Amino acid sequence: MDIEQMKQAMRASAKTEVVHCQDIGEIKLRQLSAAVGMNLAKVVSDIGDDAASTNTSVLFNFYVDLISKSIVGDNDQLTFDSDEGRATLSQLRFVQLMQIGNACLSLNGMTAETAKKN
Repeated sequence: MDIEQMKQAMRASAKTEVVHCQDIGEIKLRQLSAAVGMNLAKVVSDIGDDAASTNTSVLFNFYVDLISKSIVGDNDQLTFDSDEGRATLSQLRFVQLMQIGNACLSLNGMTAETAKKN
C-alpha cells in the first residue's frame, strides 16, 4: 500500500454524519484525524475548568478550527480548511457556530461539557 492508498483508506474509514443547521441546511461532517484531534484537545486542555475567564477569541478560534477540519463535500474532502474557508466560517451567526461545533464535538466522542472538563 502506498501513501495515497493509505490516505484514501483512512478517509474512507472516517465516520461521517449529515447534520441540519438552522437557516443553512444540511452539512456533512467527518471525524477528525488523530493529529487534528490531539491539537484541538490541547487547546481544550489549556482552557481547563476556567473557561469563563478564557479570552473569547481562543474559544471562537477553537470552534472555527474544529468546524473547518470537519465539514466535507460529497467527495469527503475538507471544504473550509483554508484561511478563506475559516474567514467564511467566522461570519456564521453564533447559534450556527455553536450548533455545528457541538455536532463536530459529538461526532468525535465529546460534548461541550466534556470539552470544558478535559
